[in-house]
Amino acid sequence: MPPHECRFLVIAQLSLALAVVNGQTPTAAPGCSDFAEVNQRENFEGSFGGWFQDESDDVDWSRVSGGTPSEGTGPTSAYQGQYYVYVEATSPNYPSKRAILNSPCFDLVNAATAEFSFAYHMYSSVATEFGTMALEASTDEGLTWTSVWKESGSQVDSWHISTVDLLPYTGVVLRLRFNTVAGSSYTSDAAIDSVRLSVDGSGVPLTVVPSAAPPTVAPPTPAPEPWRGSYDESFESSFGAWFQEPDDEADWSRTSGETSTPNTGPKRAYDGLFYAYVEGSNTYVARAILNSPSFDLRNATPCFRSHTTCMEPQFWSVGA
Repeated sequence: MPPHECRFLVIAQLSLALAVVNGQTPTAAPGCSDFAEVNQRENFEGSFGGWFQDESDDVDWSRVSGGTPSEGTGPTSAYQGQYYVYVEATSPNYPSKRAILNSPCFDLVNAATAEFSFAYHMYSSVATEFGTMALEASTDEGLTWTSVWKESGSQVDSWHISTVDLLPYTGVVLRLRFNTVAGSSYTSDAAIDSVRLSVDGSGVPLTVVPSAAPPTVAPPTPAPEPWRGSYDESFESSFGAWFQEPDDEADWSRTSGETSTPNTGPKRAYDGLFYAYVEGSNTYVARAILNSPSFDLRNATPCFRSHTTCMEPQFWSVGA
């Protein structure tokens, strides 16, 4: 019999013996002395529970309520309760800095099925600058780790739910860990909440609770037939034939009077009451594109001093 199979039998027999003697979850096993009860949810309300920092990484995880300190990243509140745990990516914690949070041990020796569910938040206002988060499993007290779930890049600005099937790990003692690597920007705060290892179908499914989810953006309006003759648009009642770009990072808005941010933007429209603008409060590193309709200039006279064919947009660009 191969050596690894012998070790598996020893772990199983010892765990079963402890369960019989104590009548409860074992308190000791080869390599593990920090067993956690299965089917119990950890929301990090009073502490990290049995989860603990790794000594070989670069950055520690933190507990927090409300939003994270950095703008443009992280959740605004916990998924459940008041607290959650997260990795702060502000300098010097990026780029490519690793943060690992280890779980206590879970005794799955007698489990027929097992799954691990958790809420996670991975959002950056600069989508290309977020790093990765992985859930990894070990059956040899951390000597080796296997990735069982991984997510990369920025996700929608809300809590997401993941449930990982751990059927391959039934019959053994298991330890998990969250392994995150920061992206190329401080807007790489990663967070988790409401973790639970369930056995034999006893888990209660998590449901998605939106957190600062962006408003639904209507699909772009198809460009109309090319305009011929003169054209004028002051955006008084709509965007006219102009339409949002679906592949950019922020949308244009219509407004009258001043913009919502002090010390920037016009105080009123150039002509009429309304104008189109880009709000820079949370999108100062994002691209916003507004597309025009098509213009048929095939028979137009070139625009020199005669101004026979000219496009004369009025624009405002100033920062505090």
